[in-house]
Amino acid sequence: MNTLKNNFRAKQLYSILLWTILIAASAQAQTTPDLATNNRPRDVRFFDLLAQARPARRAAFLLMPSSRYAETNGNSLPMTAAAEASPPAVHGGGTIGKIPIWIETSPSGNSVIGDSIISQLNDNIGIGLATPTSKLTVQGMIETTLGGYRFPDGTIQITAATSGLTSIFGDATLTGNGTPASPLGVAVPLSLTGNIPGPFGGVVEVVNTAATGLSGGIGLRVQGGGGTFAGNGINASGGDGANNGGRGVFALGGSGGQSGGTGVETRGGNGSIGGGRGVDASGGNTDTGIGGTGVRTIGGDSTSGFGGSGTFAIGGDGDRSGGIGMSALGGNAGNGPGGIGVLANGGLNSDPSLIGGVGVFARGGSGINGAPPGLAGEFQGNVVISGNLFVSGTKNFMIDHPLDPENKYLYHAAIESSEVLNVYSGNVTTSDAGDATVALPTWFEALNGDFRYQLTVLGTFAQAIIAEKIKNNRFTIRTNAPSVEVSWQVTGVRSDAVMRKHHFKPEEDKLEQERGFYLNPEVFNQPEERGIEWARNPQMMQQMKETRLKQIEELKQKTQIKNR
Repeated sequence: MNTLKNNFRAKQLYSILLWTILIAASAQAQTTPDLATNNRPRDVRFFDLLAQARPARRAAFLLMPSSRYAETNGNSLPMTAAAEASPPAVHGGGTIGKIPIWIETSPSGNSVIGDSIISQLNDNIGIGLATPTSKLTVQGMIETTLGGYRFPDGTIQITAATSGLTSIFGDATLTGNGTPASPLGVAVPLSLTGNIPGPFGGVVEVVNTAATGLSGGIGLRVQGGGGTFAGNGINASGGDGANNGGRGVFALGGSGGQSGGTGVETRGGNGSIGGGRGVDASGGNTDTGIGGTGVRTIGGDSTSGFGGSGTFAIGGDGDRSGGIGMSALGGNAGNGPGGIGVLANGGLNSDPSLIGGVGVFARGGSGINGAPPGLAGEFQGNVVISGNLFVSGTKNFMIDHPLDPENKYLYHAAIESSEVLNVYSGNVTTSDAGDATVALPTWFEALNGDFRYQLTVLGTFAQAIIAEKIKNNRFTIRTNAPSVEVSWQVTGVRSDAVMRKHHFKPEEDKLEQERGFYLNPEVFNQPEERGIEWARNPQMMQQMKETRLKQIEELKQKTQIKNR
């Protein structure tokens, strides 16, 4: 009982002492000047002091437990004596390089830390991926719901649909402003201008890297517009030069493991009346020199094989008449010779056992279903041959038949000989003494030698002889009767400077590359591959054969479709 009384007294003394201290402090505070209010005394209430005496709670979350103070009631009076209690704890873990995030709060008040979708690698931040490669790399769509994007030049894009980019710096090659209403595009007509030096540099370079299938992809495909007079696929003009103008088109076929690619391959378009030209080329004009060449082609060189063809042209198919493989027109001249329509030079050859390249090789189109083949060449006008003319068939002349010129032709074959002969003939009547002198051209003996004579008496029985042989370009005939008409013929072997330099050889061994091949393999029951041109240029002949067979097959299919 005494103990309880003592405890009660102690509590009373503690309360009295506490109230005494507070009252004294309050009285002293009422006389303390306030520097913030120009030294005027300010009222200090008891409850303010009591609040100031309470320790302030830290705002930061502590990872380790700390002291916790008792709460007050609604009147800010102490409820009970301060009691010690443990604060909420932090749990969880993370991954190196991942920025953490609060992911959970448990009912007990504990918080849990875990990985966010934000990562950091070196100085780069990534969202949705662990290896950002820029200052900010986002995997997924970026959405802005307020504001927009500010660019280094200070411009701001708010929406793509209305504002868009305030400007796009471009030139005449672009159209549109980059918005859905006006998307970016390439201007038409497209004009590109640049300074690209070098023989093979270009303002536009197109490279197709596709290498699948039997052939690589096309580098550039161009198609002209349609219409009554359709537009050209490509118009090309060479540049102007102080000495030589540039080429309008320069094409180089690609290299191949077996056969190189074609530099230029053109095919005329189809038409109901006439097919289009494969190539239409006109040489440039000049005032005083020689007009430019319309088309100049050079076959490729070969180290140990066969030189390539300068021009390979095949006429197109047609219901009535096939198209022209190549059409060439020489330019006009004011006071000089006209330009050459086609100028062709065969390639050189240094092997004595082989033959040089052919300047022009032409083969007539094949006929099917009993139709005659086409002509390999046709000349309307004079033809000059500076060299030998070799004909494996007959040398004919062809005219309209004089008795039925509308329905028939008349052919004559030339006389052939194992010698180079010139034949001269005429008629003469002897005098009363039976003599007649025949005068020949002044160039006769300069051109001919080894003369042969033939005399035929006309209208009577008489004898005729050569009284004097040719001398000073004349000879004399004598008959045994006066006034006899005689037909004469003199044959001379050509012996001018050309023939003395290049003797005619009626027999000659075939070159090594030509042995086993024929000029006319069909007459020896041999396939066309045994023809002489297959020995000289097998690649070209194989290409021609394949093209011809393709043409025949296409023509058959067209005929079948037409007859259905």
